[in-house]
Amino acid sequence: MINISRDDIVNVYGWFESISDRGDFSDNFKFFVLRNIDKLKDEISAIRNFQSSLNPSDKFLEFDKERLQLVHLLAKTDENGEMISNGDKYFMGENEEEFNTKYAKLTDKYYDVIVEHDSKETSFIELIKEEIEIDVTKITYKQLPKDINIQTLYLLQPFLKETMDEIEETLLNGTE
Repeated sequence: MINISRDDIVNVYGWFESISDRGDFSDNFKFFVLRNIDKLKDEISAIRNFQSSLNPSDKFLEFDKERLQLVHLLAKTDENGEMISNGDKYFMGENEEEFNTKYAKLTDKYYDVIVEHDSKETSFIELIKEEIEIDVTKITYKQLPKDINIQTLYLLQPFLKETMDEIEETLLNGTE
């Protein structure tokens, strides 16, 4: 059993899937990957089902369309006719007050829709960051492929039988 965030489960599972058709791994590592794909698939399925429920409602899409129309109508443009932005915020210039007034009315009109949409997104973020206890198959450091990169090693840490300190001691003592 390990404690792991659902976000890390998604990342590990994606990595397992991406390498599952490679044939150049040891039998131990292939078994490790296969077993963990099987053990993680129910959690992945639940996460994907929850994620698919996040699709915006027709009313939210209607709100978003009206919001974009308002932005296009009032945002300042450069010499090429492109809206001027600073990251994810468009420059309104002297239209700022008019935009804020109209946007406030728009958000009032769609208040319940916006709250429902934001609530779903917040729930998903909380769900994905939550750590859960899950049964997995572990592997020793020595059974990992030699060409594994640091990012993947970091990702697989919870799946290792040894602690990182034990691995470090083994490597420093040359008893690899």
